Amino acid sequence: MSVLIEGEARGLDVRAKAWAQRRGIVVDPYPADWDNLGKAAGGIRNQWMIDDGKPDYGMVFPGGRGTADMRRRLIAAGISFEEVR
Repeated sequence: MSVLIEGEARGLDVRAKAWAQRRGIVVDPYPADWDNLGKAAGGIRNQWMIDDGKPDYGMVFPGGRGTADMRRRLIAAGISFEEVR
């Protein structure tokens, strides 16, 4: 892995970012703009991560609505991913 694309969400994104930084992996953050976009911000951010970040592969850790949304978007974009339970 040369770049980690993450959404700056509390919890796993923060931990993944720290993991990557400790290993010298470039982190490309995509924070959601909750103040200006309201409830739509998470989905807009998820699509931005796919469109702009152009990931080769994804990892999803099921359990939240945002993760479920990203999973659907990865499938729609034809991007392979792993579900980690």
